[in-house]
Amino acid sequence: MGCSVILLLAACSSSDDSSTPTTSAPTATTVVTSTSTAAPTTAPATTGPAATEAPTTTEPSTTTALSIDSRAYPDQFYVWGVAQDDVLNVRSGAGADNPIVATLAPASTNLTVFDTVAWVNTSRWQTIKTGDVVGWVNAAFLRPVGSRPPTIEGTIVAAVETAADDVQARLGAGDYEAVAAFIDPERGLAISPDAYLGEDTVVITADQVIAAATDTSLIEWGFTDGEGLPIIETIAERFAAISGDYGLTSTDTIGHNVRVGFGNTIDNIADVFPAADVVEYHFEGTSLYGDFDWSSVRFVFDTTTPAPNGRPSLVAIVQDTWTV
Repeated sequence: MGCSVILLLAACSSSDDSSTPTTSAPTATTVVTSTSTAAPTTAPATTGPAATEAPTTTEPSTTTALSIDSRAYPDQFYVWGVAQDDVLNVRSGAGADNPIVATLAPASTNLTVFDTVAWVNTSRWQTIKTGDVVGWVNAAFLRPVGSRPPTIEGTIVAAVETAADDVQARLGAGDYEAVAAFIDPERGLAISPDAYLGEDTVVITADQVIAAATDTSLIEWGFTDGEGLPIIETIAERFAAISGDYGLTSTDTIGHNVRVGFGNTIDNIADVFPAADVVEYHFEGTSLYGDFDWSSVRFVFDTTTPAPNGRPSLVAIVQDTWTV
């Protein structure tokens, strides 16, 4: 596998900064080169929460009234990503500057979620009904329940199965040093927000992963589906997006060396990493959208070269969704 180098722009931005990130001095980061020549279609990245509520805005947000024609998801949702000693605020309008009308405990269920969405800066807000109260919450904290337990497909490699479960848990807990122990110091970790691994796929080092919690450098990871907007985030923000992906939080199926989710984007993992074992965490989608809003996260491991912790090397994390 050949490698090339691109320059990614670094900048500092607080979690409350609602403006477009600015750039300054460049930081060198390697990228994966695929042997496939087919042009990929990009897929959207999902974003995970950095706090229990959307970043506080400094200007009033526009409130969209709940229409009686708004469709409700027939699927069950729950409150995800809220600390045990915290609550999720339900507000009278979209945005953290609106009054609180109710609160939801971590892992709360019995929520009616409506397909009414408003954007406040880069935060997606959605209407819900809890009891007799209708209000708005940061959609980053809503997740479909999915089936329990997940269906298993493919042939399980025990060492890879336990490594994938460990990486998933460590990412969710923000234990980046433990994640770094799975990374081959020579090859690094490729991270792609869509199924295709190409020349512009970012590869980060184990040292960068260890420093992720405090590193404010911004990296362009790819582009959103449809709008084609650049995904510019810190490493910690990208990890939050991955750990908050429906594929990981609402898993319906776990595939072992079997592709579960099929979209338009080329999956060339086997070309780039021919000796790899792939564990795919797949969410089937919601019935409101005919399951077209499915999502997958694939952890790619190499058992031929052990990681520093003696376990299979984590060489890539790939997200995948239906693409337009």
